[in-house]
Amino acid sequence: MHSEGLRMSQEDLDQPHLDCLGCALNQKGVHVILFDISSPAQTIPEGIKFIQGDIRHLSDVEKAFQDADVTCVFHIASYGMSGREQLNRNLIEEVNVRGTDNILQACQRRRVPRLVYTSTFNVIFGGQVIRNGDESLPYLPLHLHPDHYSRTKSIAEQKVLEANGTPLDRGDGVLRTCALRPAGIYGPGEQRHLP
Repeated sequence: MHSEGLRMSQEDLDQPHLDCLGCALNQKGVHVILFDISSPAQTIPEGIKFIQGDIRHLSDVEKAFQDADVTCVFHIASYGMSGREQLNRNLIEEVNVRGTDNILQACQRRRVPRLVYTSTFNVIFGGQVIRNGDESLPYLPLHLHPDHYSRTKSIAEQKVLEANGTPLDRGDGVLRTCALRPAGIYGPGEQRHLP
């Protein structure tokens, strides 16, 4: 199977993510476009195209879609999860909500049929015990989120899921969306949680 993929990341996301998702897709023969605000620290493997841009600007996002037949977007960009980032509410909102709006709009305009959004379990978790939980659990009310990151990720996830089935421009199919709700992510080269 050969298709185009777009891997998204943002400001303070650690570069090892490239080793995971982007490289794994590339090794399976998928053409990968890496869109990020900063260049990767390591050498980009052959078969992966890097485009520098800011998810907060629709024109930058659309630039990443140019000259490519993108069939799936992996939207993993986020900001404000921990540390000093949590204090910048405006940037958290711009990246997590406006950035997601830009991804959705670009997918629709460029007729991208699939979007996989990396959310967080925080969209449903407010400190309560969850047993046998699944996607049918209700969202935590926005005013109960303990931080702006969780609140904005909830808003963004709901926008992504509401966009499922939205007609693509020029009547060329529909957008299919899904959201993943991981807890903390750790892997080779991780610098955020355990430096």
